[in-house]
Amino acid sequence: MVKQVIYFLIALLILSGSVKASSNPSKGLCNVAAYLFDEVVITGATNVNQFHLSYRENTYTRFNGSHNFKDNGLQICIPARNIEAESQLMLDDFLDMINADKHPEIRILMNPQPTDRLQNGGFVKHRICLTMNGKTNVYNCSSDVLLCEPDKLCLKGKLDVLLTDFGIEPPRKFFGLVKVKNEVFVSFKVLFSTID
Repeated sequence: MVKQVIYFLIALLILSGSVKASSNPSKGLCNVAAYLFDEVVITGATNVNQFHLSYRENTYTRFNGSHNFKDNGLQICIPARNIEAESQLMLDDFLDMINADKHPEIRILMNPQPTDRLQNGGFVKHRICLTMNGKTNVYNCSSDVLLCEPDKLCLKGKLDVLLTDFGIEPPRKFFGLVKVKNEVFVSFKVLFSTID
């Protein structure tokens, strides 16, 4: 009889532990220890064709102090000369356009809203400060939260920006026959590493 009571109590403890663990299924998804800008892509067009530039980080950045997206925000400084392009000529034109000799970095700072939660299938609203050509502009953005790998959440979003907002006059080439359009798209994918 005593053994049956002990087995019953052990079973109750196990069940209450599993109920407690499942009562907040998103807990592990909301607390993140580090992030990685897996992809930043800049796309645009001319009156003749499109251009595509990309950058990818290699290492995760750990959050300072609180392991929380809301408390820390995300930032990346992209060395302009480390951007990859479909051709060296295209990259050289882009570097000239953004005055990379004078302003060698493109910076992105994301600040989430206080209510944002990183949950698979959700979205977050946040402010993005984008610095290019030495000028910073602030954008409101909504990004999707997805499960990109079995154990990693990712944040995917896209900004529409105007070159003239950064003091960049869309360049013309070949006596004005080829002209870069003013609107450029900056898309990003950020991977998160969760706390176990």
